[in-house]
Amino acid sequence: MKIRTKLLLMMSSIAIIPLILLASILSNTSIDSLFKSLEGEKKQALVAAREQKKQQIQEYFQTIENQVTTYSNNLMVVEAAKSFNDSFYKTTITEPSKKLTQYYFNQFNSEYKKRNQQTNAEIPSILGLMSKEAFHWQEQYIAKNKSPLGSKDSLFKATDNSDYSNAHDKYHGAFRNYLNKFGYYDIFVVEPNTGHIVYSVFKELDYATSLLTGPYANTELAQAFKVANSFTQADQVYQTDFSPYLPSYLDPAAFIASPIFENGEKVAVLIFQMPIHNINAIMTSYGKWSEVGFGASGETYLVGSDQTMRNQSRFLIENKAAYIQALKQSGQAVEANIIDAKNTSIGLQKINTKGVSEGLKGKAGFEEYLDYRGEPVFSAYAPLKVGGKNWVILSEIDKAEALQQAYLLEAKMFDISLYITIGFVVVSLCAGLYFARSLTTPLNHLIENLKAIATGGADLTQQLEEAKRDDEIGELGKAFNVFNEFIKDLVIELKQTSECMAASSTQLKGSTVVAMDAASQQKMQTEMVAAAVEEFHMSIKEVANNTDQSSKTSENADTISKQSANFAEDARIQIDKLVNGVESASSVISMLSGEVDEIKVILRVIDEIAEQTNLLALNAAIEAARAGEHGRGFSVVADEVRCLAARTQQSTVEVQNRMNALESAAGKAVSSMDNAASMAHSGIDLVSQVRNKLTDVADVIESLSEMNATIATAANQQKFAADSVSESICTIDDYAQSNAAITEQVKASSEELNQYANNLSSLVGRFKIA
Repeated sequence: MKIRTKLLLMMSSIAIIPLILLASILSNTSIDSLFKSLEGEKKQALVAAREQKKQQIQEYFQTIENQVTTYSNNLMVVEAAKSFNDSFYKTTITEPSKKLTQYYFNQFNSEYKKRNQQTNAEIPSILGLMSKEAFHWQEQYIAKNKSPLGSKDSLFKATDNSDYSNAHDKYHGAFRNYLNKFGYYDIFVVEPNTGHIVYSVFKELDYATSLLTGPYANTELAQAFKVANSFTQADQVYQTDFSPYLPSYLDPAAFIASPIFENGEKVAVLIFQMPIHNINAIMTSYGKWSEVGFGASGETYLVGSDQTMRNQSRFLIENKAAYIQALKQSGQAVEANIIDAKNTSIGLQKINTKGVSEGLKGKAGFEEYLDYRGEPVFSAYAPLKVGGKNWVILSEIDKAEALQQAYLLEAKMFDISLYITIGFVVVSLCAGLYFARSLTTPLNHLIENLKAIATGGADLTQQLEEAKRDDEIGELGKAFNVFNEFIKDLVIELKQTSECMAASSTQLKGSTVVAMDAASQQKMQTEMVAAAVEEFHMSIKEVANNTDQSSKTSENADTISKQSANFAEDARIQIDKLVNGVESASSVISMLSGEVDEIKVILRVIDEIAEQTNLLALNAAIEAARAGEHGRGFSVVADEVRCLAARTQQSTVEVQNRMNALESAAGKAVSSMDNAASMAHSGIDLVSQVRNKLTDVADVIESLSEMNATIATAANQQKFAADSVSESICTIDDYAQSNAAITEQVKASSEELNQYANNLSSLVGRFKIA
């Protein structure tokens, strides 16, 4: 790396690194303070909102309790309950028509399927538990009611002109107005002894059924009735939690109940089906989250002891599609489908966050965690007691929105720091470039002068112009000039010494040429000796090889002879087998002759039987002619004919068997003769092999004769090679004596060159290299 680059990097680092560190420390400190400040502000706001909503909910439920106790003590309600009780059972019960069943299966079940993912309601089990009073009054006020589903409260009086219908017409308007004014879902009056719902405003499927023995005896409505029916004071109240309720299509429903007394005697039980929309209005601030400081993602909601919501989710109300998608992405696909079908999160949205678990333990606090959508939020939670039930109230806002200002400021500070850093980098680079040039320009000029001295024919007379400067570069130039003068004097002395060495080298060269000629001649003679020795060696090696080959050839001849003997023995055995085969064939042919004789005997028997059969046939014909239709001899003759025919058939079978045996014997004869032929051929092959092996023995003996002749030739060549080696050794001795004289001359010249070399070493030693 060049000095200019190093200077630029150094000055840039000195300017930039402290700036970056300072900016990072200041920005991190500021951002951390802002994050903590915003988190503190959101905590205060969420806690305040939580406590405000908590107070509103508690006041609302207290209001409901006051309303139900006040209404249960209302004289009109007392009179209405007495009228409903007296007339409910006194009406003549008629056989139910098909209209009620059709209403259940068609209208109610259709709406039920829409809200429950196309699942059918268990209508047969509902109808099977209904009393005759329930069938009668549901037919009058539901099946025969011409108002559409969900508006059955429009009917004030049925067409039966009964006392109950007159009482219903008298009081229904007051109950209906009260329900609409305070927003209740339904109002029930229940007879205390049988548990029949003797009055209902909206006339759903629970109307007129018994809460003790009917299809809804195990619901929260029945639980509210049973507890309130056990009270002994008119101001006592019992409230249930939200849970799925079948007559409301399994939508969540909660009930609050209080007994109705007159002069200390219990007349009925008054039950309100609690309104969901009022709770939603409180918890959602009537849908005005932004106006009350909750921004775009803040909300306050209630969670029951079963860890499900007790009011609608803000995100379901504002953007149902995005809310359902978020639930599916967080692994709540089943809940998402049900919420989508019912269009409510109450009693369906499962929430098992830390805030809910801590709140159900009775603890209040502020935490950051993932909410039921899987989004990080700030949450202020606290326990809430509602009607004796443990709930949790939570105020939450998305962390991203709560700290949005800090994130924006962080991004802005990063941009500002980046721009300032870039500015400082540009300024520092310009300054560094200026100072680097002021230092490196004279250095570059000095380098160019040195290169000119080095590449300009090694001119030691040149001097550096930079020696005239007053700075460190000038001092460097002066030092170089002094060093250059020292080198010039040294080179002069080296030149003189080199000239002397050149003269000695010329003399040494002449002596070396003579020595080289002698050495060349000596080398030639040596090569001749080596060739002769090599030829002598090859002759000896060839003699040895031929001797080994002769031994191996003799062994092969012995082996071949043994193999020939073996082949001859094999030929003898095969010929014996051939004789045996021929004898076997002769025996088989003899058997064939015997079989032929037996066939002749059997044929004679057949011939005799044929003759007798002809005679008997003739006699039978004569007897038949004499006796006419009454001849008895015919039967005897006929029997004999049949016996002869049987013998003929048996003889025929024997002939067939003998013929088969004859065929088998012929096959064996053929096979035996084939084997004999094969053995004969085998004997011939073995004899041929014996002949071939004997031929090989003759070839081996001839090869041995040739090897012996080769050995004799090699011996003669060894004699000539030995004579040549002797002559070459004498010549080498003459050249060796001549080389000794020349070596003395070379020794003297070498001593002189050594002296000059010592002088050069002394001159070079003046330089320090280590």
